[in-house]
Amino acid sequence: MTKAAPESLLQGVAVTGNFSLQCSLPQGKTFTVSGYIYDGESVESLSHRVDLLHDACDRQRTRAEIPELELVLESKLKHLEDAKTHYAALNQKKEQNGKLTGQEKSALDVQDIALTRALEDIQKGRDKIAEARAKVGL
Repeated sequence: MTKAAPESLLQGVAVTGNFSLQCSLPQGKTFTVSGYIYDGESVESLSHRVDLLHDACDRQRTRAEIPELELVLESKLKHLEDAKTHYAALNQKKEQNGKLTGQEKSALDVQDIALTRALEDIQKGRDKIAEARAKVGL
C-alpha cells in the first residue's frame, strides 16, 4: 500500500474538486471522510486515495459493530441459560407427577435440538466477534 503524496508536494497545486464518503454505523452514528481532487491528478491516483478512504470507512464500521455483536452474544447466552432452566423445570415436573401439557411435552421432545442450535448460534456469534476483532486489529 502506498501513501498519499505528502502535503509539501501538493503546495501550489490547484484543487479542482472534492469528494466525501459517509458510512452509516450502528446506533445512528456516521463516519465521514473527505478529500480533494487536484489539477492534473491521474484517475489512478484519485482511485487509490478513494480506495484508502473506503478501507478506513469499512474498518470503522466493523469496529463499531463489535459492541453490537457482543450484545447479541450476551442475549443468546442469557436465552440459553433461560432455556436450560425451563427444560430442567419441565423434566422435574414430569418426574414428580408425570403430567405435562401437550405444549410442554413438545418442548421436551425438541429440547436437545433447541439446545444444540442455541450452542451453534453462540459459537457463530463468538466467531463473528473474533473475525471482526482480527479485521480491525483488536
